[in-house]
Amino acid sequence: MDFKLEVPTALGYFASLVQSDEHFPLLEAAASLAQDEYPELDIQQVLDQVDQFSNKLKQRLPADAGSLHKLRLLNKFFFEELGFAGNLNNYYDPDNSYLHVMLRTRRGIPISLAVLWLELAASLDLDAKGVGFPGHFLVKVRLPFPHEGQVVIDPFTGQSLGKEDLMERLAPMHAESGLIRDGAVSDELLQHYLRPATSREIVARNSRSRLGSITCCVSTSRMAFGQGLSTIASTPATTCFPTPGIARTSSRSEFAVLSKPRRPR
Repeated sequence: MDFKLEVPTALGYFASLVQSDEHFPLLEAAASLAQDEYPELDIQQVLDQVDQFSNKLKQRLPADAGSLHKLRLLNKFFFEELGFAGNLNNYYDPDNSYLHVMLRTRRGIPISLAVLWLELAASLDLDAKGVGFPGHFLVKVRLPFPHEGQVVIDPFTGQSLGKEDLMERLAPMHAESGLIRDGAVSDELLQHYLRPATSREIVARNSRSRLGSITCCVSTSRMAFGQGLSTIASTPATTCFPTPGIARTSSRSEFAVLSKPRRPR
């Protein structure tokens, strides 16, 4: 009897990763999105490089480090030592969505930077989640007592965003909705937008980000569409620029802690 070993296609491999929400491999699924564009991509090499980052980071962690200490260490390591940052010069380059490219260039967009940042946060046992905030993906970390609250961070800049910053981003969207109270977005609406994104939602948003890159910048690129991967060739056109983030903290080691919303009695 002859046995045939079939090498899975890029789509088949990706589908196998995302078929179940239980133990969803966020980093591997996000990295595999590039396989249609880069067929020779070694996913394991990407995972190994991130593991090296994680091991290096954990070696610097004191045994008694609290969550706030871990968060400061992570931000310093990720944004300052490794040099990851948003790609301001070429924001809409589809390569910004591919993790293996970002690991080489150290430049990305909020969603791709968030995937890597969240993986490193998990290695430190931080209670970190992605946030599908309108227009700009964010990350947040829940802090236990005595700080007891959550820190929201813009992965594009590494800066912490306070309540005023977040409300300022939301206000234009709801100016005529009746959800603005005394010129500010209600706490209920803010908490709605700060809900944690699932791993599946994060991968889907990362996939859609390439479509946005093509639509806005109209430069030569390829995109992932749904669970299938389609190739689109396009012509050069105008340059597009990202909307700058709002951040009033002076450094990446200072954090605005959002207190837990009080339940009405």
